[in-house]
Amino acid sequence: MVFPLVVLIFLIRTWFWAMGDISHDEALTIGMYCRGLDGDTPPFLSVFRNYTLANNHILSTACYWLWLNIVPWGASSMIVRLPSMLFAVLTLLVVSVGWRPWLGKRWAALGGVLLASSSIYAAFAYQVRGYSLTMLLSALSVTAMLKLISTRGKEGQFLLCLTLFLHPLVMPSSAILAPVIALVMTLVFLKQKFALRTTLAIVLPGLLSAGLSSAYYLTLGAQLEVAAENARRNVGFLWNRWTAYGNVLLAFAVHAGILLVPLAKQLWKPDVPSANRGIVPDAALSNRDLILILLGVMLLLITGMYLLSPPELLPFPRNALVFLPLFTFTILLAGREQRFLGGSPILLVCGILLQGFLADTFFSWRSRQLIEQGMRPLSLTMQLYRGANEFTRIAQMFKEIGLQPQTLIITQDFDLATLLWHMSALGLDTANVHSPKTIQGGMFHTRSGNLPVLIIAQTDARAHELLQGVRLDPKGCSLLQAFGRRGLYVLK
Repeated sequence: MVFPLVVLIFLIRTWFWAMGDISHDEALTIGMYCRGLDGDTPPFLSVFRNYTLANNHILSTACYWLWLNIVPWGASSMIVRLPSMLFAVLTLLVVSVGWRPWLGKRWAALGGVLLASSSIYAAFAYQVRGYSLTMLLSALSVTAMLKLISTRGKEGQFLLCLTLFLHPLVMPSSAILAPVIALVMTLVFLKQKFALRTTLAIVLPGLLSAGLSSAYYLTLGAQLEVAAENARRNVGFLWNRWTAYGNVLLAFAVHAGILLVPLAKQLWKPDVPSANRGIVPDAALSNRDLILILLGVMLLLITGMYLLSPPELLPFPRNALVFLPLFTFTILLAGREQRFLGGSPILLVCGILLQGFLADTFFSWRSRQLIEQGMRPLSLTMQLYRGANEFTRIAQMFKEIGLQPQTLIITQDFDLATLLWHMSALGLDTANVHSPKTIQGGMFHTRSGNLPVLIIAQTDARAHELLQGVRLDPKGCSLLQAFGRRGLYVLK
């Protein structure tokens, strides 16, 4: 009965978001690799060979290519996003059921509740991107690592090699999980006085699997450099080392919430005698030792990713989502060892649900503030597009009123793909929909006759900037209708 409740929590948590607008990156993924906005379908093999943008999370994109060529064009956003929703539910199954041998039924179920209600996990688990599949593979990798640590069976080795092989084929940055797991297992086995040869025989296959699949990107030639340059330009616009690193630490702290309390106690005051059987079948390594190893290795690699990477290779904060299942297991194990609120499981569940609600409320409020200032909140804690439905409503209004032919529509660069998606899904003509980049690229044609110009922007000031970009006087620009975080303006 517990797992259906976990799924219900997740669906309640994400339903409004999953029914919202297809975001900029989602629309790019669909339009470039799965199903063109003009109705043309790229060849399936092009998913594996077209990598000019890092938006192509290859294995996830391949799943979406198959899915979007089954569902009808113009299907609702929820239907479009179903593959990622399925991956998310499978992740919840792995955590709440698959982790029982090491956490027990109660704490494994609490792990499912924690993920399902987390404003960090849920905010990325529904998207038409590779994050949901990445976190599923991560949860399976953690499961395989625990099997190897506790039993050293062949089943765990096979699962670990398979998941670590698949990780880079979703996102190349996810290969970072392989050295994390390898280092954790190495420290565990050396602590148990294993021979170095035996340790390497267990650890190396997973590392080699990840390295083999990572090498696939070398076959893409110059495309890899183009994708890296695009990613470098975007991340450099939004982040520096310290802000990216700080956002990752903040997001993980928000995800853990009240479970930071038993984690801190386990680290600094491990005075609660544990009656739990050790995960590692050896008295030389306690569960507290394992917690210290897991947390220390994760912190070491995350710090290296963000503070030691060259500026041109700085990852986005969301690349750290690959560590979220491993971090989740660590804090759950600490809570179990500390018997945190052991006599009040209902109170603990309520606390986890409440912290998810409060975190979402605060960051949604903060995100709205930034949007009203014309900024673009894009982090692990805040997303410009989360829960937005303005482009769905704007496109529907265009459909109902009927746009005059040759009506010029101008929107912001980071809104263009979303607007094109929702208009094309309703069968509307998008030939005269532009943004500053398409205008600079020479795709803009001179305004025809006295037809109005429609502008979609966050603020009045931004609408005026867009008009000035096409050499039109913004004095006659006025707000036609507000749609939540965007306004529809008209220049007559």
